[in-house]
Amino acid sequence: MLAALVRASLAHPRIVAALALLVTLAGAFALARARFDVFPDFAPPFVLVQIEAPGLSAPQVEAQVTRPVESLLAGTENVATIRSSSAQGLAAIRVIFHRGSDPHRQRQAVIERLAEAGGLLPDGVRAPQLSPLSSSMEYLLHFGYTSDTLDPLALRDLVQWSVQPQILAVPGVAHVQLFGGQARERRVEIDPLRLAAAGLGLDAVVEAIAAATAPAGAGYVETAVQRLVVQVEPTATDAAALAAAVVDLADGVPRRLGDVATVVDGAQPLFGDATIAGKPGILVETSSQYGANTLEATRALEARLDALAPALAAQGVTYHPALLRPASFVEHAIEKMRRSLVIGAALVVALLLVMLRDWRGALISFSAIPLALLAAVWLLSAWGFSLNTMTLGGLVVALGVVVDDAVIDVENILRRRREAAAGADVDALFAAASLEVRRPVFYATAAVAVAFVPILSMSGLQGAFFGPLSIAFLLAVGLSLIVALAVTPALCMLFMRDHAPAPEARFLDRCKTVQRGIVARARARARCCRPCC
Repeated sequence: MLAALVRASLAHPRIVAALALLVTLAGAFALARARFDVFPDFAPPFVLVQIEAPGLSAPQVEAQVTRPVESLLAGTENVATIRSSSAQGLAAIRVIFHRGSDPHRQRQAVIERLAEAGGLLPDGVRAPQLSPLSSSMEYLLHFGYTSDTLDPLALRDLVQWSVQPQILAVPGVAHVQLFGGQARERRVEIDPLRLAAAGLGLDAVVEAIAAATAPAGAGYVETAVQRLVVQVEPTATDAAALAAAVVDLADGVPRRLGDVATVVDGAQPLFGDATIAGKPGILVETSSQYGANTLEATRALEARLDALAPALAAQGVTYHPALLRPASFVEHAIEKMRRSLVIGAALVVALLLVMLRDWRGALISFSAIPLALLAAVWLLSAWGFSLNTMTLGGLVVALGVVVDDAVIDVENILRRRREAAAGADVDALFAAASLEVRRPVFYATAAVAVAFVPILSMSGLQGAFFGPLSIAFLLAVGLSLIVALAVTPALCMLFMRDHAPAPEARFLDRCKTVQRGIVARARARARCCRPCC
């Protein structure tokens, strides 16, 4: 089969060269549109279910919320592990599925299960909420805001209602979480003595608050020419209006909410805070969508934040960019790979020119590097792999291997050309030279590839993390073998058929002479040490 591949390449060199050029262009196009990420998706699919239970202690949350929902989710398809934590007023349940499961299908299964949770939860517990579907790395960008002129309430309002919607509008952003500042709320502080003196209960106060704050529909008024929608606005538009809400009537005299409670605009109780550059501020954490391009999403988000920064600065808000930026790992990896490629390419070309003493042969040998690596990127993108620190590392490791096979073929062709007599059949010489090294090239490549095969057998987190590195390396090395057997002979036929190679360097002749002497002495000693029969 290998001999047939070599003969077909030499018989149709222009077609093979054209196909190689198309593959190179396809690889370059795939590289420009590749999905870049920090690490491969090493974590198995999971769903985080959060349930708020205001007023319940941690033991109550565990007994009345966490355990019933855990039992409900335990029968979901492909569930591997369920882990949970219960805190004051909050239950967090993480459902981990087996590797290879479709995350979208598993989320749908969890949603269907949670539809049955309404009758299991006590009154006052809010509906379960699922965390957004995100990648294994999850974090996209952390940044913050501080202000010397705005108080924590005003700063939180500005970020929550002006900045957060702009962030969520950026493609690739799945979730935004705010830490620090003070979230605004309207508090009704009931005085038990005044409530008891008025002969009222908490239920009456709660009903009055709901009636004063809940929107109500009033239908419409039909006229001869149009329909007018009647809109009823809530009466409690501010704290004073809410305090004036009627709780009940006593002998025709209304008793208002302000008679039994104090209504103020304040801040929610703090469950955490944030300090940025030694000042209280707002820390914003963003998560990336599942399968999003980390580089593109980060750069688009930074462009949006940079556009918002001047308007925020006019209000006395300081923007602190890139407190945590995972995309920097990707950029550093790409930069190191680019630097390694440039240095490696220069060293390879210089060494080939010194050893082969033929610039055409050196360039043909070097062409195996971009062709094999770009073809590997094309296939990795087609198979759904992202370009991350592990796959890029595999390609960098393979850099020195992919050129070996082509060098062997080119060097053997040049040697045959130097030793051939004048008027020899060049086509037959090229075929004989390429066929002569096909088995050594194949065996050498197979020996290198076998060393990475055990990595593919790793399971669990290690296999998911290091598997893409091994796949990228094996793919690049395998493609380099195809290039050496098919493309390199065709390029030699096109560009070296009528080219007479330069004589071999003198220092190589000396090295060969020394090598022959060492081998001869070794063979003589082997005969002397042979046991007599």
